[in-house]
Amino acid sequence: MRYLLLNDLNYLVRFQKKIFITYLLVPLIYLSFLLAVNIEINLELFNKILGINADFISFDWLSILLYIFYLSIFLYLAVTLFILDMKSGAENLFLRMSYKKWLFYKLLVIGTTLLLMLISLYLVLGTIFSLIINNFELKIMINTFFKNFSYILVIQSAFLMLYSLYFKFKIIIFIIISLLIVNFYKFPTIIEKTNIFVNVSIYFVIFIMFIYLFKYLYINMFEKK
Repeated sequence: MRYLLLNDLNYLVRFQKKIFITYLLVPLIYLSFLLAVNIEINLELFNKILGINADFISFDWLSILLYIFYLSIFLYLAVTLFILDMKSGAENLFLRMSYKKWLFYKLLVIGTTLLLMLISLYLVLGTIFSLIINNFELKIMINTFFKNFSYILVIQSAFLMLYSLYFKFKIIIFIIISLLIVNFYKFPTIIEKTNIFVNVSIYFVIFIMFIYLFKYLYINMFEKK
């Protein structure tokens, strides 16, 4: 377990620095541009920069682009961390630990990485907005943070489960993903109106399903890798 942790940390520090820098720079550059053109700075703009009020019905393309930007980074890191150990092969890795323990550990690392990245972004943007807006409410920002965290956690875990299923059921998973993409535009404002309790409940359902299914999937995944 300690070896896996050090391996994941080493990988993130050595090979994903550009991702982390881009992740923080893009919203700061966008905010700087808005300040330069004298756009009104308010809570709605704070949510927009964080990509949490992306509206797929009225098609606010800037908020949608930011939403896709953040989500792409989080999904990329989730998949990258998830498959990192697969080079060593199932026969080597699962001599040291069970597949359940490995999956639990991986989801924990991915969730912790997401948590730390969101904390850093909220701290930076929250500090800037609190200096600009006199009545900037910390309570609203914290509530937004947990909505954002729980929402992305659900998306990451669902995506990883579909990714794992893909190794065994390629055609079925391709159809499911295609249908989701086709119907994606029907979603209203995404993260801002989600419920934290519902998100957490969905995450635990996915987590239990993932652990149950993974015992039938992990051999195929490691062999393909």
